[in-house]
Amino acid sequence: MARKPSRSEDYFKMFFSDNILSVITEQSNLYAIQCNPSRPLNLSTKELEQFIATRMFWSKASRVHQVADTMSLNRWEAIKKALHFNDMRQYQQEVQIHFTKSDHCPTESVTLWLCCSASPHIRNQDCLLGRSHSSLLYPFLHTVSKTRPFEYLRLTSLGVIGALVKTDEQEVINFLLTTEIIPLCLRIMEAGSELSKTVATFILQKILLDDTGLAYICQTYERFSHVAMILGKMVLQLSKEPSARLLKHVVRCYLRLSDNSSQRSLRQCLPDQLKDTTFAQVLKDDTTTKRWLAQLVKNLQEGQVTDPRGIPLTPQ
Repeated sequence: MARKPSRSEDYFKMFFSDNILSVITEQSNLYAIQCNPSRPLNLSTKELEQFIATRMFWSKASRVHQVADTMSLNRWEAIKKALHFNDMRQYQQEVQIHFTKSDHCPTESVTLWLCCSASPHIRNQDCLLGRSHSSLLYPFLHTVSKTRPFEYLRLTSLGVIGALVKTDEQEVINFLLTTEIIPLCLRIMEAGSELSKTVATFILQKILLDDTGLAYICQTYERFSHVAMILGKMVLQLSKEPSARLLKHVVRCYLRLSDNSSQRSLRQCLPDQLKDTTFAQVLKDDTTTKRWLAQLVKNLQEGQVTDPRGIPLTPQ
C-alpha cells in the first residue's frame, strides 16, 4: 500500500516530479533565448517551484509578504511569458554543421555560452574572450540559410557577442576589432531577419560608441563607406517595412558617425528619408530617437558634434 502524503510538498511532488520540473526549466530557458537572444531567462528548478507556488496579487491590500517576497511581480511575469512545455529542439533538427547524430544541437551549446557571457564573473575569464573560442561562433554567423534552425543559431551566436559589448568594457571592444565581427554584422544587417538585423546593428552601435571603435571604422574611407552604405540600405528598407526598434539603432549609429569630423561625406550619403517626415509616424512616441535624429541633422548641417559618447545635446 502506497504511503499517503503527509505534507503539501509531498502532494506537489506527486504531480511535479524532479524530471518534469527539469524539462520545464530547460524548455522555458530555450524558448526565452529563441524569442530574444539578448535576454536569457536563467530560470532554475528551484525558482520554477517558487513560481508554481506563487499565486497571488502584489497589491498592498492583499499582500502576503512570506509569498510576495519570494520573487518580484516583474520576474513572475517574465517566467510566465517564457514558460514552455513543448520540446523546442524539434525545430532545430535540420541543423547539421559537421555534427554527428550523437552530438547535441549546436544551438544548445551556444545558448549555454550566452548564459555564461551574461555572468560578470564568467565573462571576465580570459577563456571566454580567447581567439580560439570566439572563432567557433563565426562559422554560425557565416550561414545564409533562412530556415528557422539556422536563424536561431545566428541569433544565439549574435546574442553572445551582444551580451559582451553590452558591458561597455574596453578590452571586449579591443578584442572584437581584431576579429571579423564588423563585416559579419554588416552582412546580417543587410540580409538577415528583422531580429538578426536588430542584434547585429546593436553590436555595431556599441562598437561605434567606443572611441577606439569609431576611430577604427573611420580610419579608412573603405570601412566608413561600407558601413554608411549598409545603413543607407537599411533606411530604405525601413521606409517600406518600418520597425521602430531597428530604426532606433540605425539612427544611433548615424549619430555616432557624425561625431567624426573627418567623415564629411556623411552629409552627402545620409538618406533623404532621415531628413524628411518619412518616419514621423513610426517615431511619434519615441522622443529619444527623434532627439537623436534632430541632433544628427544639426551636426551635419552645422558641422557640430555631440559629446564623445554620442549622447545628444539638449538644444539651447
